Parts: sequence; C-alpha cells; structure tokens
Amino acid sequence: MIKKYLISYAYTLGIIIVGTFIITLLNYFNLLSSNIANTLILIIVIASIFIGSFLLGKKSNKKGYLEGIKYSAIFILLLVIINLLFVKVFEIKSLIYFLIIVVSSTFGSMLGINKKGTN
Repeated sequence: MIKKYLISYAYTLGIIIVGTFIITLLNYFNLLSSNIANTLILIIVIASIFIGSFLLGKKSNKKGYLEGIKYSAIFILLLVIINLLFVKVFEIKSLIYFLIIVVSSTFGSMLGINKKGTN
C-alpha cells in the first residue's frame, strides 16, 4: 500500500519540479510575465496532483474518491508543515488552494479507478 502512494508522489513531485523549472527558466529570460508564470505553476501543481491520484486510482480496488482524499490529505499536510515553517502566515488564499488540491485529487482518483475497469 505504501508503495502505491510513494510511486504516485514520485510522479507528482517529478512533474512539479520539471514543470516549475521550465516555467522559471522562461520567466528568467523574460519570455513570460510573472502573472502568467504564477498561473502556469498553479496549473502544473493541479495537473500533477491529478495525474498522481489518477495513477493511484488505477491501482486501487474500490472507493476512488476516498483514495483521492487520502492522497490529497497527505500532500496538504506536507504543504501546511512547510507553510508554517517558512511563511508563518496562514491566509484564506491557502485554504482555497488546499480545497482545489482536494477536488483535483478526488476527481483524478475517481477517474483512475473507472479507467482501470476498462483496460
């Protein structure tokens, strides 16, 4: 069970790191404005969470929505710890961001468990 989560988190973190690196490079060379770069980074994070939970859903047996919620809860717990260590301010914008992560993860896992049945 832990192996499923670790593989999914590896995909998620890999996509986030590569995507953020590319967006940062484009922003550094003034090919993107900072507003567009921030929006693209948000989209990359949401897509990577979706893909990671989709892969987790394909490996699950039942209740894809529950797997997605567990997946996002672990990810959000890590983000909250990092946020409290470095930022030390908790805003309403963070709560909205976490809610988007939960919804993305839940949908990804539900789609993943449905796609497993068709293969």
